Amino acid sequence: MLRTSRTAGCMECSNESPVGKYCMRSSKPAYSAKISFRADAAIRCDLIQQLSVKAIKTMKKIFVSTLIAYSICAPAFAQTKAQAQEIFEQYQSHEKSFDPSLADLYCDDALIQNTRTYPTGEQRTASFPAPRYKQLIQTAMPLAQAKGDYSIYSDVVYKQESNGIRITANRHSVLKKYSSPISILVGSCNGKLLITEEISQSRP
Repeated sequence: MLRTSRTAGCMECSNESPVGKYCMRSSKPAYSAKISFRADAAIRCDLIQQLSVKAIKTMKKIFVSTLIAYSICAPAFAQTKAQAQEIFEQYQSHEKSFDPSLADLYCDDALIQNTRTYPTGEQRTASFPAPRYKQLIQTAMPLAQAKGDYSIYSDVVYKQESNGIRITANRHSVLKKYSSPISILVGSCNGKLLITEEISQSRP
Protein backbone atom coordinates (compact mmCIF):
# COMPACT_ATOMS: atom_id res chain seq x y z
CA MET A 1 0.00 0.00 0.00
CA LEU A 2 1.32 3.37 -0.90
CA ARG A 3 1.67 5.92 1.88
CA THR A 4 1.85 9.47 0.85
CA SER A 5 2.09 12.62 2.87
CA ARG A 6 2.52 16.35 2.15
CA THR A 7 4.61 18.60 4.28
CA ALA A 8 4.39 22.39 3.97
CA GLY A 9 7.15 23.51 1.69
CA CYS A 10 8.09 19.88 0.76
CA MET A 11 7.71 17.59 -2.23
CA GLU A 12 5.40 14.56 -2.06
CA CYS A 13 6.85 11.67 0.01
CA SER A 14 6.63 8.02 -1.06
CA ASN A 15 7.97 4.59 0.14
CA GLU A 16 8.69 3.66 -3.47
CA SER A 17 11.95 5.52 -3.30
CA PRO A 18 15.04 3.32 -3.43
CA VAL A 19 16.32 4.98 -0.28
CA GLY A 20 13.03 4.73 1.51
CA LYS A 21 10.69 7.40 2.56
CA TYR A 22 12.14 10.82 2.04
CA CYS A 23 11.11 14.44 1.96
CA MET A 24 12.96 17.09 -0.04
CA ARG A 25 12.34 20.70 0.80
CA SER A 26 11.75 22.94 -2.15
CA SER A 27 13.55 26.24 -2.50
CA LYS A 28 10.77 27.70 -4.67
CA PRO A 29 8.96 29.62 -1.88
CA ALA A 30 12.16 31.46 -0.84
CA TYR A 31 12.93 32.22 -4.47
CA SER A 32 9.39 33.50 -4.99
CA ALA A 33 9.70 35.67 -1.88
CA LYS A 34 12.85 37.28 -3.30
CA ILE A 35 11.07 37.97 -6.59
CA SER A 36 8.08 39.40 -4.71
CA PHE A 37 10.34 41.65 -2.58
CA ARG A 38 12.18 42.92 -5.65
CA ALA A 39 8.85 43.58 -7.40
CA ASP A 40 7.54 45.51 -4.39
CA ALA A 41 10.76 47.53 -4.25
CA ALA A 42 10.49 48.28 -7.96
CA ILE A 43 6.87 49.41 -7.51
CA ARG A 44 7.85 51.63 -4.58
CA CYS A 45 10.67 53.18 -6.56
CA ASP A 46 8.32 53.78 -9.48
CA LEU A 47 5.75 55.45 -7.20
CA ILE A 48 8.43 57.64 -5.64
CA GLN A 49 9.62 58.68 -9.07
CA GLN A 50 6.06 59.47 -10.16
CA LEU A 51 5.46 61.53 -7.01
CA SER A 52 8.76 63.33 -7.50
CA VAL A 53 7.84 64.18 -11.09
CA LYS A 54 4.43 65.45 -9.97
CA ALA A 55 6.04 67.51 -7.18
CA ILE A 56 8.51 69.05 -9.62
CA LYS A 57 5.71 69.86 -12.07
CA THR A 58 3.66 71.44 -9.26
CA MET A 59 6.64 73.52 -8.11
CA LYS A 60 7.23 74.65 -11.68
CA LYS A 61 3.58 75.71 -11.98
CA ILE A 62 3.79 77.65 -8.71
CA PHE A 63 7.04 79.29 -9.78
CA VAL A 64 5.63 80.25 -13.18
CA SER A 65 2.42 81.57 -11.57
CA THR A 66 4.48 83.63 -9.14
CA LEU A 67 6.55 85.09 -11.97
CA ILE A 68 3.42 85.95 -13.93
CA ALA A 69 1.80 87.59 -10.88
CA TYR A 70 4.98 89.54 -10.16
CA SER A 71 5.31 90.64 -13.78
CA ILE A 72 1.73 91.95 -13.65
CA CYS A 73 1.75 93.46 -10.15
CA ALA A 74 5.25 94.93 -10.05
CA PRO A 75 4.72 97.46 -12.87
CA ALA A 76 1.30 98.40 -11.42
CA PHE A 77 2.82 98.94 -7.98
CA ALA A 78 5.68 100.96 -9.47
CA GLN A 79 3.22 103.18 -11.31
CA THR A 80 0.95 103.64 -8.28
CA LYS A 81 3.95 104.29 -6.04
CA ALA A 82 5.19 106.96 -8.45
CA GLN A 83 1.77 108.64 -8.33
CA ALA A 84 1.72 108.42 -4.52
CA GLN A 85 5.19 109.99 -4.42
CA GLU A 86 3.99 112.82 -6.63
CA ILE A 87 0.99 113.45 -4.35
CA PHE A 88 3.19 113.46 -1.25
CA GLU A 89 5.64 115.86 -2.90
CA GLN A 90 2.72 118.19 -3.67
CA TYR A 91 1.57 117.74 -0.06
CA GLN A 92 4.93 118.92 1.28
CA SER A 93 5.27 121.70 -1.29
CA HIS A 94 1.79 123.11 -0.64
CA GLU A 95 2.32 123.00 3.12
CA LYS A 96 5.69 124.74 2.94
CA SER A 97 4.39 127.42 0.56
CA PHE A 98 1.15 127.80 2.58
CA ASP A 99 -0.94 126.97 -0.46
CA PRO A 100 -4.65 126.39 0.40
CA SER A 101 -4.91 123.95 -2.53
CA LEU A 102 -3.35 121.42 -0.16
CA ALA A 103 -6.96 120.64 0.75
CA ASP A 104 -7.63 119.42 -2.79
CA LEU A 105 -5.32 116.44 -2.22
CA TYR A 106 -7.83 114.90 0.23
CA CYS A 107 -10.73 112.66 -0.71
CA ASP A 108 -14.11 113.95 0.49
CA ASP A 109 -14.67 110.83 2.59
CA ALA A 110 -11.10 110.49 3.89
CA LEU A 111 -10.46 109.33 7.45
CA ILE A 112 -8.71 112.10 9.39
CA GLN A 113 -7.49 111.28 12.88
CA ASN A 114 -5.12 113.15 15.18
CA THR A 115 -3.83 112.24 18.63
CA ARG A 116 -2.81 115.28 20.63
CA THR A 117 -0.38 114.87 23.54
CA TYR A 118 -0.47 117.53 26.26
CA PRO A 119 2.38 118.54 28.65
CA THR A 120 0.67 116.54 31.43
CA GLY A 121 1.00 113.39 29.32
CA GLU A 122 -2.72 113.28 28.63
CA GLN A 123 -3.65 112.23 25.10
CA ARG A 124 -6.81 113.03 23.20
CA THR A 125 -7.71 111.50 19.86
CA ALA A 126 -10.02 113.40 17.55
CA SER A 127 -11.50 112.52 14.16
CA PHE A 128 -12.63 115.08 11.63
CA PRO A 129 -15.03 114.78 8.69
CA ALA A 130 -12.93 115.31 5.58
CA PRO A 131 -14.95 118.28 4.24
CA ARG A 132 -14.54 120.11 7.56
CA TYR A 133 -10.83 119.29 7.71
CA LYS A 134 -10.32 120.61 4.17
CA GLN A 135 -12.06 123.82 5.18
CA LEU A 136 -9.83 124.13 8.26
CA ILE A 137 -6.73 123.80 6.06
CA GLN A 138 -7.89 126.61 3.79
CA THR A 139 -8.79 128.83 6.74
CA ALA A 140 -5.61 128.16 8.72
CA MET A 141 -3.10 128.75 5.92
CA PRO A 142 -2.82 132.56 6.30
CA LEU A 143 -2.25 132.19 10.07
CA ALA A 144 0.32 129.41 9.55
CA GLN A 145 2.15 131.61 7.04
CA ALA A 146 2.26 134.51 9.48
CA LYS A 147 3.83 132.26 12.14
CA GLY A 148 6.06 130.27 9.80
CA ASP A 149 4.31 127.11 10.95
CA TYR A 150 5.11 124.19 8.65
CA SER A 151 6.74 120.76 8.88
CA ILE A 152 9.70 118.96 7.37
CA TYR A 153 9.37 115.26 6.57
CA SER A 154 12.03 112.54 6.79
CA ASP A 155 12.37 108.74 6.86
CA VAL A 156 9.64 108.46 4.25
CA VAL A 157 8.54 104.89 3.44
CA TYR A 158 6.08 103.74 0.76
CA LYS A 159 4.29 100.43 1.23
CA GLN A 160 1.61 98.83 -0.89
CA GLU A 161 -1.63 97.83 0.82
CA SER A 162 -4.82 96.29 -0.53
CA ASN A 163 -6.50 99.69 -0.85
CA GLY A 164 -3.58 101.89 -1.87
CA ILE A 165 -0.09 103.06 -0.97
CA ARG A 166 0.73 103.69 2.69
CA ILE A 167 3.16 106.54 3.31
CA THR A 168 4.79 106.73 6.72
CA ALA A 169 7.19 109.47 7.75
CA ASN A 170 8.65 111.44 10.60
CA ARG A 171 7.17 114.94 10.74
CA HIS A 172 9.20 117.73 12.37
CA SER A 173 7.47 120.98 13.31
CA VAL A 174 9.74 123.90 12.39
CA LEU A 175 7.84 126.29 14.67
CA LYS A 176 7.31 124.09 17.75
CA LYS A 177 10.54 122.08 17.47
CA TYR A 178 9.21 118.57 17.96
CA SER A 179 8.89 115.45 15.82
CA SER A 180 6.03 112.99 15.52
CA PRO A 181 4.98 110.12 13.21
CA ILE A 182 2.45 110.51 10.46
CA SER A 183 0.73 107.90 8.28
CA ILE A 184 -0.99 108.77 5.00
CA LEU A 185 -2.87 106.40 2.72
CA VAL A 186 -3.14 107.30 -0.96
CA GLY A 187 -5.92 105.41 -2.69
CA SER A 188 -8.66 105.55 -5.28
CA CYS A 189 -11.32 108.23 -4.82
CA ASN A 190 -13.89 108.80 -7.55
CA GLY A 191 -11.49 107.57 -10.21
CA LYS A 192 -8.51 109.57 -8.93
CA LEU A 193 -5.67 108.92 -6.50
CA LEU A 194 -6.10 111.10 -3.43
CA ILE A 195 -5.39 110.99 0.29
CA THR A 196 -8.00 108.63 1.77
CA GLU A 197 -6.54 108.46 5.28
CA GLU A 198 -4.30 110.57 7.49
CA ILE A 199 -3.36 109.49 11.00
CA SER A 200 -1.06 111.87 12.86
CA GLN A 201 0.15 113.04 16.26
CA SER A 202 0.62 116.57 17.51
CA ARG A 203 1.33 118.78 20.54
CA PRO A 204 -0.25 122.08 21.62
